Amino acid sequence: MSEERVTAIAERTGRLLDEVNLQVEQFDAADERTAFLGYVGHADDPEEVLRETAAPVVGAFAAALDERDWPEAVDGLVVRAYDPTEAPHRREGALEWEVSTALAGRYAAGAPAEELDESDDTESLEAVVAEAVGTARMRYADGRVEPLSLGER
Repeated sequence: MSEERVTAIAERTGRLLDEVNLQVEQFDAADERTAFLGYVGHADDPEEVLRETAAPVVGAFAAALDERDWPEAVDGLVVRAYDPTEAPHRREGALEWEVSTALAGRYAAGAPAEELDESDDTESLEAVVAEAVGTARMRYADGRVEPLSLGER
């Protein structure tokens, strides 16, 4: 798949997030098989950022993949939440996490069941989102990456 098509998936995900008032600053291709999305989220409290934004991001990525029917050509989405109090050129670090295409597919499969309250046979959306949150790390401008040890997920 070309980087242009991966960027289109990231852009569609970003547009869906605009609908839920998540301020997306950047969408791009990390490489030929991985989309990238950067949004405003206060990195001083990564747990709160994840708690408030993880489910909408996973849901939007799942919807974007479903709309375009491109799942086998994309490995996943790298998500980065920036501190909105810092100017873009002065940001020292950002909360980063990943959503695999397989995880987005599991989310999409569970969403209709939860809406119909038939979640006994399907994985809970909360469990799927928690798996994405488990990939969280801090990425710094100097190249350092530190995994986050979050409290209860």
